[in-house]
Amino acid sequence: MATTTTRTPVAADTTTTTSTERSATETARDIADTVRGATSDAANRLPAAAATTRDALVDASRTLQSESSERLSAGTLLSFGFALGLSSTTLSPSSE
Repeated sequence: MATTTTRTPVAADTTTTTSTERSATETARDIADTVRGATSDAANRLPAAAATTRDALVDASRTLQSESSERLSAGTLLSFGFALGLSSTTLSPSSE
C-alpha cells in the first residue's frame, strides 16, 4: 500500500516584505534629510568663509606691499631653502 503526501503551498510573507520596504524608504528619506540639512548649513556659512578669506588676502597683500624688498627676498630665499631641503629628503633613496 503506497501513501502519497501532498503539501499545500504557503503564501509568501508579504507583511515582512512591505515592512522591509517601508523601513528602507524611511531610512533613505532620513539620509536625504540629513544631507539636505548639512548642505543648507554649508551654503549658509559660505559667505562668511569667503569674507574671512578675502580679509586674510587683503591683510597679506597689505603686509607684502609695506615690507622692504630685502626682507621679502630673505623670506623668499628661506622658504625656498626649506622647500629644497624637504624635497631632497623626500626624493633621496632610503638606505636599507
